[in-house]
Amino acid sequence: MSKIAAEEEVAFAGGARVASVTAARQEDLAALRRDLTARLHLRATANLYRVEADAYVRVELLPTGDTVEVVSDHPPA
Repeated sequence: MSKIAAEEEVAFAGGARVASVTAARQEDLAALRRDLTARLHLRATANLYRVEADAYVRVELLPTGDTVEVVSDHPPA
């Protein structure tokens, strides 16, 4: 019994019987890979813009509870 057939609870009695299940699983995994690739590219792009910025702005919380914007030439850790 193949792993995919076992996951889909399909008895392995030959390629023709599980071919549609295998193809469907492969399509699902391909769609997942495309989604992950697109999300990773978006995150990498955002991080690259952040690292290459001319100035870095962050908001710090003061002991009084107030906030203050801090501008720095150095990227955040």
